[in-house]
Amino acid sequence: MYIDGYYLLTVKNMLNNSKYLMIILLIAVSIVTSGCNVIFFRKMNIPTKETLSTVYNTNRNYVPHTIYYRENGTKEYEIDTISGYRKYWYENGQIQMEGKVTHGMIKDYRDSVWKYYSDSGLLWAIETYNVKGKVNTKKYLYFNNGNPLSETYEFFEGDPKLDKVHFKFHKIERLFYYKGGILSERHSINDKEVKVKCWNKYGMRKPLKYLKKVKEF
Repeated sequence: MYIDGYYLLTVKNMLNNSKYLMIILLIAVSIVTSGCNVIFFRKMNIPTKETLSTVYNTNRNYVPHTIYYRENGTKEYEIDTISGYRKYWYENGQIQMEGKVTHGMIKDYRDSVWKYYSDSGLLWAIETYNVKGKVNTKKYLYFNNGNPLSETYEFFEGDPKLDKVHFKFHKIERLFYYKGGILSERHSINDKEVKVKCWNKYGMRKPLKYLKKVKEF
């Protein structure tokens, strides 16, 4: 009875002491909220510390906090809710596109580099964005052997809304040989051709009339 009474008196004194009472309350809140956080994370499909290591991508800065699946069980897309980076997949499992979305003051927007792929896994376009919109684009076409057929790079100088006279839209198109190596390069500004170059299959520079003689790439 003396021991029980001693501990009972000690607890009573601690409760009467505001300093000890605050410590007890903080410990209790910590225990309760830690349990709630785990439940919240699981409801939101956010991995807890126990499962976080299993969902790390090869890029260690990318963590798919939210993953969505189609009704047939295939992965549709996943999002890193901190960085805004996200990835989308075709139903066959090949990656469809990937890039970053940034939260803006007015609306969310695509940011930095976005990559797009065919359903066979070939990269067919790269686009660069900032808060104002698309900055440049690079598109690819391929031969049936997987080698590049063409590469088209598009970018602009100026803003057509502010100055239509000095605005310049650039388009640089490269064609390649079937077995590899560049065939030609055409540079146009505002749809007007300004420069053309060509090479033979051995990489030697040729005059433009060579392009009319080429029968096969």
